[in-house]
Amino acid sequence: PVFASIPEKADAPVARFGMSVSIIEYKPELVPSFIAPAGPRPGGDAVATLSVKNGGNADASAQYVVVPGIQNGRITGVTGEGWKCSRIGGLLAAGFSLCARNSVLKSGEESPTVSIKYDSLSSATKSLTLRAVSLVATDRGIAATRVSNLPVELRPALSFVVKGPD
Repeated sequence: PVFASIPEKADAPVARFGMSVSIIEYKPELVPSFIAPAGPRPGGDAVATLSVKNGGNADASAQYVVVPGIQNGRITGVTGEGWKCSRIGGLLAAGFSLCARNSVLKSGEESPTVSIKYDSLSSATKSLTLRAVSLVATDRGIAATRVSNLPVELRPALSFVVKGPD
């Protein structure tokens, strides 16, 4: 229940109403998702695509996606139409990539894709996990994040047996 009074008007009656109040915060909710058709062979390379869908109830004026390094793998390139991507770190650690897009992403829409080129560094590894984190500010200026993880099974290594004439 909500009870209201108007103190600046002395002759106004005090109003008391039994009602409920719903407060709705309008905010974008950017959910990243991967598509990786086939993992690389151990020691080989592959490409995955990443997009961001606005599942919130407000438009997002800008979108940011962070793609961290891969254990037993390496990201070799990140590009996307309408996105500005840059690689940060990578000499002493796995590093990460940051992509930014300043076009409005309306509620319910999906962004253009980002291509992520990556490779497997270990011939013993059976799978890699791709990760992405989306960042967006709510209408109150608070950063909100969503995470996407995609395990990618590596294709079997090629093997050959060469036989000579008998």
